[in-house]
Amino acid sequence: MSNLEIALELAGRGFPVYPLAKGTKIPLKNSHGFHDATTDIEQVKAWWAVNHNVALHLEPLNMVVIDIDQHTDKQTGEMIDGLQTFRQLFSNYASNEPLPSTYTERTPTGKGLHYFFKLPVSFVVDVPTLGLGIDVIKYGVPISPTVTDKGSYQPVGKSTLDDVAMCPTWLLGLLKGDTSKPFSVSSSGTRKHTGNMLDIIFQGVIDGAGRNEKMNKLIWWLLGSGATPETVESAIELANRNFSPPIEESQLKTMIRSVWNRKKVRM
Repeated sequence: MSNLEIALELAGRGFPVYPLAKGTKIPLKNSHGFHDATTDIEQVKAWWAVNHNVALHLEPLNMVVIDIDQHTDKQTGEMIDGLQTFRQLFSNYASNEPLPSTYTERTPTGKGLHYFFKLPVSFVVDVPTLGLGIDVIKYGVPISPTVTDKGSYQPVGKSTLDDVAMCPTWLLGLLKGDTSKPFSVSSSGTRKHTGNMLDIIFQGVIDGAGRNEKMNKLIWWLLGSGATPETVESAIELANRNFSPPIEESQLKTMIRSVWNRKKVRM
């Protein structure tokens, strides 16, 4: 698939994307980087009329990337081993909680890894790093098939962005800068998520801001809620009427079918 096709597919599934200059990890000149990220199909087509690299805006998706790198410090000659740092963090804080299988990409050097994790609703990451060789990316991140002068970003295994796992609680604590005790997420996170979904249904979105990703989240939540098909259909129709502008019927049906197929695979 071309970069255009990949960007279109991601945008159509509700993943906000933005272009990077060809052969680099740098946003286009005079652009605003992840602030420009969108799921608007026409904008994506315009951006990728040139074969730009692809980046993903993580914040609207409640995602974070743990960037683990291995390299030699150019000034000191010291070997920076992010994998060793991560192993030590896991040993010190994970207790009996395993590291979940999640979508992962290998970085262009071939020595780094990007681990993608979902965050609880309204969770705020407070640290830029977890130690030597581990950066925390919470806004924009280059993704496959982005190519630089050092190589390309490549998925590890057969997982996709649909397979991003929830961040384990011990890692959430470290992302808050808390190294003193196990971290727990209160049940209010679930209630808040439900409230967010109800807001989408009854308030919609104005000027298409984050329209597709919000509808995708709503469809996913509704199909997993146990509600009757009639209730799900009515809720989606009501939400779309409150969107300004609404999603075209054919595109909405495609989104519902896509989410349903992904859910069936996981059942």
